[in-house]
Amino acid sequence: MTFTDAVTLVFGGTTAHAFFSRAAIKPGSTVLVNGASGAVGTAAVQLAKQMGARVTEACRAPTASWSPRSAPTG
Repeated sequence: MTFTDAVTLVFGGTTAHAFFSRAAIKPGSTVLVNGASGAVGTAAVQLAKQMGARVTEACRAPTASWSPRSAPTG
């Protein structure tokens, strides 16, 4: 696997984590993730849930089935 291929695997998670490191997300916070079916959005939903936030997801209808709506919250 090339470096370029490998970096695409972690891009969404590291980008979402960088955004959340600047936000004051606490258990019970409400978070809107616009673009929840993309790489960054999918990771953002999972990270926000892990932090105890109530998450609302938004994405285009054709990609709604990719949304991490059923991702584990524990």
